[in-house]
Amino acid sequence: MKKLSLLLIIGLCALTLTAQPASAMCADEDSCGVFGATLFSLICAPLYFIGFVLMIFPVTRPFVVIIGGFAALGTVAVGINIIGVRNDLIWIMLLHLLSSIAFFVVGIKSILSAKENKSYVVVQIPTQENENV
Repeated sequence: MKKLSLLLIIGLCALTLTAQPASAMCADEDSCGVFGATLFSLICAPLYFIGFVLMIFPVTRPFVVIIGGFAALGTVAVGINIIGVRNDLIWIMLLHLLSSIAFFVVGIKSILSAKENKSYVVVQIPTQENENV
């Protein structure tokens, strides 16, 4: 087992040393922006999946606002690189936009409902008038 893992590590190291730059994917500035936006969306998709799983549980719903903030930043970052360059890829920006809206709505609603459901106990401070009675 140790020989197999050692062989695997050596093979992966050799593979990383022989890698060539992917310059064909970035022919000009616009194509590099589209390529970067697409890779950013691929990185964000698992984060959004985790956020949707967190929305199932009432305890973790307030925390999805943080993921919604990342999704909003993703909307801006992808929108800058996509709009005006490749309008047929507008769905990539919509992925981030709809996710951020869903996370913000559920997260803010759970935060507000948690504040409304708190019960308060009225405590009366003793004063001299109350002691005399």
